[in-house]
Amino acid sequence: IRKHIPKQTSLTSDWNLVAAHPWWQMNDSISSLMHTALTPEYILWRYRDNPNVSYQLLESSGERPFMVIYRKKKIGLFTELRITDLLCQPADVTHALSCLQGKESGAIITVSGGNPEFLPKFLSIKAGPTVTIRNLNLPGWEENLTFDQWAPSLGDLELF
Repeated sequence: IRKHIPKQTSLTSDWNLVAAHPWWQMNDSISSLMHTALTPEYILWRYRDNPNVSYQLLESSGERPFMVIYRKKKIGLFTELRITDLLCQPADVTHALSCLQGKESGAIITVSGGNPEFLPKFLSIKAGPTVTIRNLNLPGWEENLTFDQWAPSLGDLELF
C-alpha cells in the first residue's frame, strides 16, 4: 500500500540545496558516540559525486526539515529501497519516512545504524556485515574504543 505525502510538505531532489539545508543549523550534537563527521561537503562527495553507485536525495526545508539519502537495488524479484542516511530531528523520523514512502515504491525498505529509539516500529533483524576492529598504533585503544562506542550508518558500512 502506497502512503500519501503528508500535506504542507514541499519536497525536492536537488543536490545543490544540501549545503543550505536548515538541518545543519539545527543539529548541534549528533551523538557522543564515534561517527562520521557529517558536513555538506562529505554528503556531496559520498553520495552525489560517487561514480560507482547512483544515490538519490529527498529533502524538505519546511517546518519539519529532513534529508533522506537512498538508493534502489534490485534483489531477485524485489527492489530494495536502501536508506543510507536520514538527517532529521528524532521526532521527525516517521514524517521523513512517510514522505519517502509516498514518493517511492519499494518492496523492501532497509535502514541501518542510528539510534533505534528514534526509528518507528520496524521489523528488526540482527543481520549485517562482520566488522573487524584492529589497532592502528593507537595507545590504549582497547580500553577507549569498542564497537559499542560507534554509531555507523548503513552508508558507513555499505560495500560496493
